[in-house]
Amino acid sequence: MSGLTRSFEKYIVFFLVLVCFQHAIGAYMTMLSSLSPSITVGQALAGISVSFFLLFSGNIILADLIPDYWIWMYWFNPLAWALRSNMLSEFSSDRYTPQQSKKFLDSFSISQGTEYVWFGIGILLAYYLFFTTLNGLALHFIRYEKYKGVSVKAMTENASEEDNVYVEVRTPGAGDVVQTKARGAGLPFTPSNLCIKDLEYFVTLPSGEEKQLLRGITAHFEPGRMVALMGATGAGKTTLMGVIAGRKTGGRIVGDIIVNGEPKNPANFSRITAYCEQMDIHSEAATIYEALVFSANLRLPPTFSEEERMNLVNETLELLELSAIAGEMVGRLSVEQKKRVTIGVEVVANVAVGALSCLFNLFSGYLLPRTAMKAGYKWFTYLMPSSYSLAALVGVQFGDNQDIIAVTSGNVTTNMTVAHYIEKTYDFRPERKYNFMAGLLVIWVVLQVAIYLTFKYVSHLKR
Repeated sequence: MSGLTRSFEKYIVFFLVLVCFQHAIGAYMTMLSSLSPSITVGQALAGISVSFFLLFSGNIILADLIPDYWIWMYWFNPLAWALRSNMLSEFSSDRYTPQQSKKFLDSFSISQGTEYVWFGIGILLAYYLFFTTLNGLALHFIRYEKYKGVSVKAMTENASEEDNVYVEVRTPGAGDVVQTKARGAGLPFTPSNLCIKDLEYFVTLPSGEEKQLLRGITAHFEPGRMVALMGATGAGKTTLMGVIAGRKTGGRIVGDIIVNGEPKNPANFSRITAYCEQMDIHSEAATIYEALVFSANLRLPPTFSEEERMNLVNETLELLELSAIAGEMVGRLSVEQKKRVTIGVEVVANVAVGALSCLFNLFSGYLLPRTAMKAGYKWFTYLMPSSYSLAALVGVQFGDNQDIIAVTSGNVTTNMTVAHYIEKTYDFRPERKYNFMAGLLVIWVVLQVAIYLTFKYVSHLKR
């Protein structure tokens, strides 16, 4: 909304209505999620609810034009209560004559008096308490999940019995991270060479035919090197990483995967490898420190003492610059912080080989500035949504910053403004921030159209 009355009283009422509406609609959506048996059903109910709230808010269809059998939706709608309260508050100000106020309110079928503003706020608060109560009852009495027994089958007959030994250790509190700081006191670590030779992967279609997804791939990954796996969409990057990591349970795999000169042993391969997927899956109720401690206690062999485990956790927190926020809940973290937690959960397993199946950060224009990229690789940045969002955010925050900073390049120190430094180093031009925002919208539209056309015309289940 814009052009509202500029007075302290009206602003407080406007802000209070927004806060009450936010809490009411948030409690309603939380209640839907508690009542839904799956995320698919919950998203469908949320989408339908939003459509009905907008349609019967009194703005798209006036209250006088709503049929009698749907008018209950108008009076139940939290959005309608918030909209009526704000309109009554706005048109009761001195900038409007009584005739103008009555004319504007009548055009939206609103005939109540100004005292109705506080009545609407009270209704929104009542909705918040009502939906929160229903949410609590749903969480207490409704359980959709069904627990099933898990059958564990040994991968190899000669697997060591020591792998099945569990040691009970105390789970330290988040405050313990400050007490124990040991730099360079990590666990014993053996670098590993990973080789793949003539790797092929086949999947079986519903028709019974085999389709080859990977064909004759040979590669060598040396210890101490970071390798970027690049390719077009659908080239098989994620499939290749899944086959190497042993995440593919179906299909037929042909070829050799060799670790330190020996064939890959599925029984202990997960002990020496880390695999971070694109989606960050964590318990939102745990802190960062608890997530890393939980991973270390589960994945490290029982031969390591509790002190060694905690030292590794603290080193990992320092390595990923998470020490300052180690006590934060995972559910409150940003996307970038969650990605660092995902990497940390894998690193504390003391792995020898790691894979990060995500190129968005590499070509976002920050880790590898666009000015430092070779001409043949710059086109990657135009396909990465993160490059547009990052450039737009930097342009908005620092585009007009004229503070002088000292920039050191070799033995030469140069004074320049923050805006000039951003433009020269990262090629983020502040005046083009709206172009980057438009680029994000274009990418979103293209993806939505592509998804729609895929669902409509493409079917992989050919019988």
